[in-house]
Amino acid sequence: MRPAAGEAARVPPADPFWSRAREIVCVLAAAVLLIAPGLAAELPAGSDEANHLAWLRTFTDQFLAGQIYPRWLRGLWDGAGGADFFFYPPLVYWVAGLMRVSLCAGCGAEALLWASGVFWLALSGFAMRSFARRFLSRDAALVAAIAYMALPYHLAYDWYQRMALAEFAALAVLPFFFAALVDALHGRKAGPGLAVFTALLLLVHLPTSLIAAVGGLTLSLALRAWRHPGRIPAILAAGGLGLGLAAIYWLPAVGLLHSVS
Repeated sequence: MRPAAGEAARVPPADPFWSRAREIVCVLAAAVLLIAPGLAAELPAGSDEANHLAWLRTFTDQFLAGQIYPRWLRGLWDGAGGADFFFYPPLVYWVAGLMRVSLCAGCGAEALLWASGVFWLALSGFAMRSFARRFLSRDAALVAAIAYMALPYHLAYDWYQRMALAEFAALAVLPFFFAALVDALHGRKAGPGLAVFTALLLLVHLPTSLIAAVGGLTLSLALRAWRHPGRIPAILAAGGLGLGLAAIYWLPAVGLLHSVS
């Protein structure tokens, strides 16, 4: 039986353990295989590689020294320091810092950069799989996940050509955000998840957050949210909570905009 228009998304059924394990292995293998050629060929990871290497080195050094959110990076510009992280979002670098703490305290910036690429690409696959399961079968959702990971804009442009690390990571959070929004629009208890993924989008890439807001409005109209007006306040409250959770980043940045040339 086909669901009525506007009610296409369903709760994904619980998957058998071995099916989940197979999908996890497939997504992880795809991430490694898609990132590995550039590493094997010693290709630069995009035009902004040098910036990210400097940020990874200095941010994670200060993170390991106990400074959880180093907005001023002391190691930039031959020790003069830089105010980059008063404005640049911190989430990618927090993850890299946790990688150093938990996996490889002695890892250099280049190793962290490529490990970050594998992590965020794999996460984007899991995110798309989660979103697609609301509409597709297990196998079709897995195909959608791997296709999403290999999309030219996502992989070739954001990673290999530009090294737009924040946007690359944001594309791993975006499907989770839309999955939570779809659930909320269908009356499921998705408010906490929607708040968390809103905050994560803001902490990883502000332009993608704006795209998500526009896309969320479009999706809400497509799913005929006006048929259930009682759900809208809860969705707006979740978005507001997410905005508040990410205020540690964006509020100081907004306060300093007047001094930016």
